[in-house]
Amino acid sequence: MAKLQQNILIRTDLGFSRGLISVQVAHIHAEMLRQNILFNNKLVLEPVDGFEGGTDETFIEWLKDPYIAVLGVPNLETLDHLIAESESAELVVNKWRDKVYCEIASDWTLTFDTIVGASVGPADCDDLKMIMGKLPLLQ
Repeated sequence: MAKLQQNILIRTDLGFSRGLISVQVAHIHAEMLRQNILFNNKLVLEPVDGFEGGTDETFIEWLKDPYIAVLGVPNLETLDHLIAESESAELVVNKWRDKVYCEIASDWTLTFDTIVGASVGPADCDDLKMIMGKLPLLQ
């Protein structure tokens, strides 16, 4: 079987601290796991007919040797493009939305809901590289 990995894409334009980026990456990864093992709030470890989420053979194989790459994405437009390309290639995509707080002035904060990142895969490394191109590992 091919070398499998999960890519976690995280926006770098939001000004998050390393700690907050770590938390967002954990949320994104946990959502992918949740989507792959739950069906109607029940643990599912075998494929389910008619359910696009749920555990499949690729996910089960990946669990034997889970490799994760965290990639920095410069902005929402790039993230949207990579999500669309991944979905077009029929890869599993899980988007993660969260509230983002921006301090406009010392006494005024703006809050907005946005896509912070996404997971793509698990999938064949070569298939992921075709879409992600030279997107850098998050530093």
